[in-house]
Amino acid sequence: MGVLYGSQTAYKHMLQYGSGQIVNIASAAGLVDYLALMAPYSVTKHAVVNYTKLLRFEAKSLGIKVSVVCPGFISTSIGENAVAPNANQSWNEKAVNEVAAGITVDTAVDIILKGVAANKEIIIFPFQAKAIYLLTRLFTGLYKIAVQKMVNDYRKNYRLK
Repeated sequence: MGVLYGSQTAYKHMLQYGSGQIVNIASAAGLVDYLALMAPYSVTKHAVVNYTKLLRFEAKSLGIKVSVVCPGFISTSIGENAVAPNANQSWNEKAVNEVAAGITVDTAVDIILKGVAANKEIIIFPFQAKAIYLLTRLFTGLYKIAVQKMVNDYRKNYRLK
């Protein structure tokens, strides 16, 4: 609800001035459908993306810019605190390693600032996140097959019994 309350409060003030820029933070997970094993996270990020796109549409003619940031993996400690329920330790270690292999925070900040300056609607990065998003849109059927295999692998090898 923080994105909703924060952007609505800022929007109200920006309306008085006739200008401003709102930047909401979601995730690449908010752009990719059928993101198995992450449903609650994915759904909330989809909501942030759609809300931001609608707000941008409504605010454009009023002089207010709106963007949503949808990063893939950024090397932070978030993975260490994002333990998957019912997953064994090797699954959680795998998640931590994937996040750790992400781009640096400084690189992410540079990309975000450039996207905001260019008034991009959706700021998605790094390249891997863009590629996955594009591939899931172009090859939805194949992507669903791959995701089902991943779910089956998780259930067989990583889920707590």
